[in-house]
Formats: sequence, structure tokens, C-alpha cells
Amino acid sequence: MKQRAKEIAENWEKLVHLEKTGYVFGVAEEGMDAELKKQISSAARQKLIPLASCDPHDPDHKVLAAAASALQEISRKKAEELARHILQEAEPLGRGTAGPEPTLSALQHHQIELLVFDTHFKATGWRCQGCTFLVSEDHQRLPPLPVRHHLR
Repeated sequence: MKQRAKEIAENWEKLVHLEKTGYVFGVAEEGMDAELKKQISSAARQKLIPLASCDPHDPDHKVLAAAASALQEISRKKAEELARHILQEAEPLGRGTAGPEPTLSALQHHQIELLVFDTHFKATGWRCQGCTFLVSEDHQRLPPLPVRHHLR
């Protein structure tokens, strides 16, 4: 197995131009994955995305589906990291907010230029039909106004 992994690694690095390649998806026999990682360069190791849910004998459509799923996960992680980075840079300058209440407050005061949100975030909330004020939790915190709030 060690010799086979060495041959695969040598041929792979000859065929794949690492400087032009973003990711390389790998499907290996059981036990070969670890041996292959030992044989390839660190640059190649950084680009290798093992498709552990696949077997080398799986049909192409299953391998492609696993690769597509892996790419979606990579994209999701990159988007989350970018959002965290933007918030870390903006918050100390008073140019960013996180969480439902501070974000709703900024929204009500027309202080939002760009809104980034997590599509998996779920929260309950209310909107006043009279003044369109939004509140996410405690509807007793509505601002005192001469009009009565009608929450829906």
C-alpha cells in the first residue's frame, strides 16, 4: 500500500498544476487516504479534500454529488468567516452590530447600509401595524408613542 500511495502521489503531482488548482477531491480505498497524505507535498495536502462518504467503486454521479456538497460546505464556511471578519472590523468603529435587538434598533433608525444575515437564523418577532416598529422579544419595550401599538 505504501508503494502504491507513493506512485499515486508522484503521478498526481505531475498531472495537477497546484498553482492553478483550488481543490482536489479524493476518493481512496480504506487506509490509503492516510498513506497518501504522507506521500504528497504540503501544498498538495492543503488542496486535497477527501470524500470520505465515497468509495472508489461508486458511480460518478455519487462522487460528483459528494464533491458538490463539499464545495457548498467550503463556500458556507468562507462566507461565515467573511461575515465574522466584516463584523470584527466594523464593530469597534461603531459601524457594525450583531444580534436581533441591536440590529433592529439600527434598522429602525435608518443606520443600516448593508445587512448580512444567516439564512439559518430563526427568531420570533412582532411588527406594529400602526408605526411599523419591529421588536424581536419583549413587546413591552416598544417606544412610548401617542398611538397605540398593534402587534402582529
